[in-house]
Amino acid sequence: KKTPTKALTRYSPNGEHIAYAQARLPEGTEAAKKLQIRRANGLEKSELASTFDESPHLIGWTQDGTNLIICEPKGTKYHLVLLNKNGTTAREIDTGNTSFREVSLNYNRNTLGMIIQSSSTPPESYITAIDHFAPLHLVLLEGFQVHDQHLGRE
Repeated sequence: KKTPTKALTRYSPNGEHIAYAQARLPEGTEAAKKLQIRRANGLEKSELASTFDESPHLIGWTQDGTNLIICEPKGTKYHLVLLNKNGTTAREIDTGNTSFREVSLNYNRNTLGMIIQSSSTPPESYITAIDHFAPLHLVLLEGFQVHDQHLGRE
């Protein structure tokens, strides 16, 4: 028996669209997921292009509502990808050799929070701008003034 599932639902910044991952799962198994966008009124559904591993984790929408931010395994680590809402282009965010997990998006949709770990360092919290991946270690920011835009405040 195949059961349709919908999860990871995210509204666009203007509230007009809903993005979600949909899969057809045989009971008790994992399956490939496709990202879809539907108008909030329930009409007009579109399926986006396949992602590398077809196991995208939908983080959210960019501030301008033109791209979806996804995190997905590729090889031995996770990668961040900007997927155009029209499904025509996908652009990988260059994260170098950084190993991260548990990515979240701030309220203003311009900064990501994540846990970064290496073979020589424990898991710690970091933030980075979406348009320029340069993680800032939150522990190192203690005692320094952090611009409110990094923390999602205006």
